[in-house]
Amino acid sequence: MPSLTHAREAMLPITESEEVVRRTQQRMVAVGLERLLGNPMVADAIERGELALHGWHYVIELGRVLMLDVATGQLSD
Repeated sequence: MPSLTHAREAMLPITESEEVVRRTQQRMVAVGLERLLGNPMVADAIERGELALHGWHYVIELGRVLMLDVATGQLSD
């Protein structure tokens, strides 16, 4: 099993808070889309108009769904 020692050492010295968790969740929406777009099969399907990707962040406790605008990199209602 791989060791997480180096990963723990690389972590930023931040204090966990609701804001930090929320921003991390939101960043993962963008990272997930970036990774999908980097896949040649996905990129080809998008180019052919057979696939559309959307990035959503669910804020369940507030009953909100934020959508990522890929042109601006911003999440909004």
